[in-house]
Amino acid sequence: ARKPWYGFGDLRSVQGPRGEELVAAARASGLFSVWVGWESDDARLASYHASAKQGPDREAAVRRLRAAGIDVVLFVVLGGREDSLADFDAAIELADRLDVGVHPVMLTPFPGNVLYEESSGALSPGLGWEPFTGAHAVFEHPAPAMTPEVREEAFYRTSLKLLSMRRILWHAMRIPSAGWPDAPVLSIMKALPLRRAMRRAYGEWKKGR
Repeated sequence: ARKPWYGFGDLRSVQGPRGEELVAAARASGLFSVWVGWESDDARLASYHASAKQGPDREAAVRRLRAAGIDVVLFVVLGGREDSLADFDAAIELADRLDVGVHPVMLTPFPGNVLYEESSGALSPGLGWEPFTGAHAVFEHPAPAMTPEVREEAFYRTSLKLLSMRRILWHAMRIPSAGWPDAPVLSIMKALPLRRAMRRAYGEWKKGR
């Protein structure tokens, strides 16, 4: 029997010669939402070693998924050494422009990947493994004003703007008719626990300042 489900994927696979067939089969099986890596703007994809999984036209891939009634959530990387506070605002603009959900993640390299080897000299000194969760600034930033605290607060504030009740409801209502009724309803049900968790995490972060 057809059962609603959501999963994780990439944008390249739906741009191939059988992309439409893949998307149609996924939707017919019950896929209502897919989380995919967007990483950053086109200029920085190479520095994050993420170009290979994006394909030549990732915006077209997003539109193809949405047209099939599949809710799309993009992982966007923030807080890198080249990022400014304007990049946090750009994540919100991206969500509005493409009518998608956006889940910000702080740039967090791990031993064994190329990014870690390239940037290990810029990691904040004295860190244990506890901050490597995707919600902490683990790099020194060349701009003195972009302290770890400033970047982390920007991360939480951006996340909560993207998870406001108004945005959650508006985003669900913008899912094309091919996804109704399950995709909008399940999109809201998926977003609300994330909103609660992010609000709780931000409260705990503020207590620790």
